Amino acid sequence: MPGRRAEPAGQGGCRNRWGEDPHPLVWTVQTVSTVQVTPTLIKDSSVYNYDILQGKPTNVVLHFPANQTLTSVKSGTAIRDRRVETRDGQQVLTIEFIKPLEKKYSLTLLTEQPVEGETAQINPPAPQGVQRERGQVNLQAQDMKVEPGNLAGLRQVNAVANTIGAWQFFGREPFQLEVGMQRIEPVLTVNDVVRATLEEKMLKIVHTLSLNVEKAGVYTVELTPQDGLMVTDVFGKDISDWEEKEGKIVLEFSARVLGQRQVIVVLEDMAYTLPDPVKIGPLPVTKSERQTAQISVTPARGLELKKDDATVGLREAPANNGLAFTAVDPGWSLTIIPRQLPARIIARVSNGVVIGDNRVYGFAKIFYAISDQGVQQFHVRVPAEWEPQQAVWLQWPRTYEHSFEPALAKVVATLIRYEDVHLVVHNSHTLSSAAHAPASHRARRADVPRA
Repeated sequence: MPGRRAEPAGQGGCRNRWGEDPHPLVWTVQTVSTVQVTPTLIKDSSVYNYDILQGKPTNVVLHFPANQTLTSVKSGTAIRDRRVETRDGQQVLTIEFIKPLEKKYSLTLLTEQPVEGETAQINPPAPQGVQRERGQVNLQAQDMKVEPGNLAGLRQVNAVANTIGAWQFFGREPFQLEVGMQRIEPVLTVNDVVRATLEEKMLKIVHTLSLNVEKAGVYTVELTPQDGLMVTDVFGKDISDWEEKEGKIVLEFSARVLGQRQVIVVLEDMAYTLPDPVKIGPLPVTKSERQTAQISVTPARGLELKKDDATVGLREAPANNGLAFTAVDPGWSLTIIPRQLPARIIARVSNGVVIGDNRVYGFAKIFYAISDQGVQQFHVRVPAEWEPQQAVWLQWPRTYEHSFEPALAKVVATLIRYEDVHLVVHNSHTLSSAAHAPASHRARRADVPRA
């Protein structure tokens, strides 16, 4: 006995030997379509709940317009195959199942069509072969003003939450839902907190942009960075990608932005020498209604900043370190004249004298306090022997050095004519010996106690 071929939807019963179908397929469908109109796409989410009263269908067939794209199919039972064909200017979706359907079946389709012009026809995919279809269309809008136009075969009912209109229908003959569309432009305001840090060979500027989007959402934002600066980083919540294109920074968000959002942009400039002058400008956001700014410039240690007369559109503000300004529009420009301060060095010198066996020597400890600039070397000047001095220190020979006393006495007699002489004596015996030496009585003696 030859196998039975698959029948189109609505003819899925079993036939007898005379070709008659004693149990024809009888089924109905309840359709709920939610249509969302956006600035670029019209998205349709349709849920079909089939009631199978008689027969066991092995497939379902739906028609939808040629300008729609099927993006998702969610079936309540396992699918063996699905295909989309174009017939008579419309698309035909056929879904075949592994097992015949019984009693109930649920199907969800997602489709999209581009927004072309100021009007559009709303046509949810239509199930074929059913004895009866009844359903409801819910209309939503995102960032668009939508007004229903020509209607046929629809009865308006109370709209559910987050919809602008709802209509019931009984069958697809006739079925017409035309809508007029107008895009709602977003209102964008920006506050920019600009923090600039100036070092000897680098300028770093961090823009913290606080965006406030009202009336309609955005998916992209375009910024205009200052000429001559390198964009080193861009980050913020939901930023999926960014690129520099034709002198602009184009940000793309992974989700629609409505309300407040923060974006941080880091700009840098490297130089071999300290730039003079330094120019800092705004980061304008394209199509922003208003953009204010608070600017602060912090110098590295050893730099002094002065505002140049070429600065425009700014009002000075108090600053703990460096300069600070405010701006009420994005047309401001800041020009700074930096100056490198000389190193400021404060030295504290501690002198000392060490008197030991057979020798007297001095030392100096120098403590430096350095500010404004770093230094790579210090210069310390040690006075020469022939330079003016306050006194000469000598040690009188000990007992076992008695033979040196006459020579040292002559040295003392010579020195005492020009400057003071301090004699270091070891004990009372050497003190007595030094006191009787010629001219040594004019020298000052210091008795050093034994350790």
